[in-house]
Amino acid sequence: MRLALECRPFGIALNRRDQPTNALAPPKGGVVFTDPAGTYRLTVAKSWISGTFDQPKSWFVDREQQAFNDNVTVTGEVARDDITLDQYLDITVDNAPRVIEGFVLQSRDTITLTSGERAGRLTFSGSVGPSKLALRFLAIIVLRGRRAMSVTLTATGAHFDTRVFENEPYLRTIEVLKS
Repeated sequence: MRLALECRPFGIALNRRDQPTNALAPPKGGVVFTDPAGTYRLTVAKSWISGTFDQPKSWFVDREQQAFNDNVTVTGEVARDDITLDQYLDITVDNAPRVIEGFVLQSRDTITLTSGERAGRLTFSGSVGPSKLALRFLAIIVLRGRRAMSVTLTATGAHFDTRVFENEPYLRTIEVLKS
């Protein structure tokens, strides 16, 4: 029996050994998407709208047409043979300011995916692109063998908490099929 010592947002709690436990229920409904190369699988909310690019694969999480449409993007890469998930997360955080102006890490946790696999969970903020629009991000990162996959929710600050509540269960269904 696990004894939760501290509750964190979105159902993440720490047990006696300070190991994360996943209290989020799997998403209800949705459609399973497998990328054409067979590298990963993700349950996609029926309300998501497929983006126009396949690399990286993206979906808009609503039908609103605004200056910025909140979205989910999946990216992947081949990592070094000897790298651990924690080391990969360190490198990700260290490199983020090169791509995201004003990068601020808000949280870093280890979670359990719907599949039972261990993953990293990062939340951060910053701006990208010529418009310098202030954005917030939730990235779920899984490393299996040499294959690293990241599924990232990007939203404006006004929508971020609601978007995380609605969409994080889907992000946690990411599965690496080929390592």
